[in-house]
Amino acid sequence: MHDPLRTRLLGLALSLVGIVAVLWLAFTGGLSLYIHPRYFGFTITMAVLGAVMIVAAIVYLLRGRGGGAGDGRDHDHGPGAARRGRRHTGARRGTARTRTAGGHTHGSHGAGSSATALLEHADDDHDHDHGSGAEETRRSRAWNVASGITLVLVATLVLLVLPPTTLTTSLIDKRDMNAAAAAAQGEQVQLAGADTSQFTVRDWAGLLRQGADAATLSGMTPTLVGFVTPDPDDPEDTFFVARFTVTCCAVDAQPVGVPVYLPGWEQRFPVDSWVEVSGPFITNPSARSMQTVVVDPVSIAPTEQPAQPYVT
Repeated sequence: MHDPLRTRLLGLALSLVGIVAVLWLAFTGGLSLYIHPRYFGFTITMAVLGAVMIVAAIVYLLRGRGGGAGDGRDHDHGPGAARRGRRHTGARRGTARTRTAGGHTHGSHGAGSSATALLEHADDDHDHDHGSGAEETRRSRAWNVASGITLVLVATLVLLVLPPTTLTTSLIDKRDMNAAAAAAQGEQVQLAGADTSQFTVRDWAGLLRQGADAATLSGMTPTLVGFVTPDPDDPEDTFFVARFTVTCCAVDAQPVGVPVYLPGWEQRFPVDSWVEVSGPFITNPSARSMQTVVVDPVSIAPTEQPAQPYVT
């Protein structure tokens, strides 16, 4: 199989693995871990179209190889081989003529014999170069095939075998907590007349970001579900109940969270574990945390990650 054809087939196989992974996530409900639900229809449609086109391309390439490989070799190598053959024959003729001239004109002179020996030596080197070059080409092809197949296998393992996971604290360390809540201030969270039982972590985080203090939130007892991530200013006593907001896909995910004051929390709840917390808002007792208002947990318990881990 020619290298260009092999390269195209490996590229198509790699693309097909990615498309099958997308369809598998859609079938098992894992697609919501990576893109916003409003893009499900578009993504699945494009994945199906892409799979059909890739299969058609593979069939086309294989059929073209079966019907035209011999012609391609003739076209690629026939004229070139003929020219190389003529040059090679000419070289040997030249050598023969040199030997004849040396023998006839300078047969008794060392110069003629030396010229002949040099030409024969050059001819030997020429043959030697062809042999080592072919071996190097075979090794290069074998390496390309092995690396291409390895790449496809690794992609299959990562995309189809390993379970999909949601975003975690490792991403929060690279993003600004509640930046999304601030960006949404054009959609100010309104308390007056609101049914706070329907508030999400993002809504409560937006209220805190808008400057709501403990007095404003007095009498409210939110119930929050999210994963645990430490407050970077006071990681021993305060943590956030956090979620991610996703506008389009996981690449643009932003963390939102509500701070909870609970000294020694890490002894009970590992980072990134999911919890359900309920309690009133109070002024933060921590002297190190930058969060002025926190939840004073009345109840807190581990819980399962919801089917839709992100909030809108």
